[in-house]
Amino acid sequence: MTALASSTVLQDPERPADPRGAMLLTGEILPTLLRLSLPNLIALCSATIVSIAETAYVGSLGVWQVLPDGLPEPRAHGAPVVATTPEGDTIVYLVGGTTDGSTPETDVLAMIPPGPWFVAGSMQTGRMDLGADRAGYDVAPALLPDSPDYLVAMQGDDGGGATNTVEAAVIGAGGLLDPFFSLTDDANGQSRVDGRGLCSASHCYFLGGGGSSTEAESSGRQASIDGPGMELGSWSSTSASGTFLVPRADFGLAPLRATLYAAGGRTDTADATTSVEQVVY
Repeated sequence: MTALASSTVLQDPERPADPRGAMLLTGEILPTLLRLSLPNLIALCSATIVSIAETAYVGSLGVWQVLPDGLPEPRAHGAPVVATTPEGDTIVYLVGGTTDGSTPETDVLAMIPPGPWFVAGSMQTGRMDLGADRAGYDVAPALLPDSPDYLVAMQGDDGGGATNTVEAAVIGAGGLLDPFFSLTDDANGQSRVDGRGLCSASHCYFLGGGGSSTEAESSGRQASIDGPGMELGSWSSTSASGTFLVPRADFGLAPLRATLYAAGGRTDTADATTSVEQVVY
């Protein structure tokens, strides 16, 4: 009995429980455990998010959907341009092109996502297989800080073959275009089709293309933006940095920060190329 009594502690039912056990969880230990486990919890959550993102997005475009508002008419061989309206809305333009494969269009179609499309303006000269881009103060300081943005349409096929016509229009409220006006023509007669337009580094460029749909050139055409009214200097051949290593027409052109990429295209009437080039601009 003595040994049993000395090794067994009986709780007096009338004595209150020792509060120190509860204090261990509500006092110091529980907050400490939470603080120690927080980095592991954050790491676990981050890893889960990254895993989901990699599974869902890397190499995947998702599912294409046909927009309810298509173009108001069939259009091919036009030049797409992404710009911003004076109100700050992103707007997509489709400049020129053709509806029947042979007759160039003067209309410029536009759409502020998600739509619908509308006619934003009309060029003086209908063209297809042309180049086009936006020009603003951010790419041409000669336009001055308070200058509007311009939509510039360069060269292309006017229905009778390659033309050196260059026009521009102010991007106005709601993306509507002021009347187009003519800019400096290519005095050297280097008319091009199937190239790509670019306005950057205080110049407008018509890159690649050729004198006809069966040609491809490595050099491009360039003209400096010299004044606040979108005045252009004389057109000339691009410098070495603006000349492709591989002649190309009907190619893809994409800027990424300060680098310009030219991908694929054709080297003559039939042969397509796998080459991709880049240049800092």
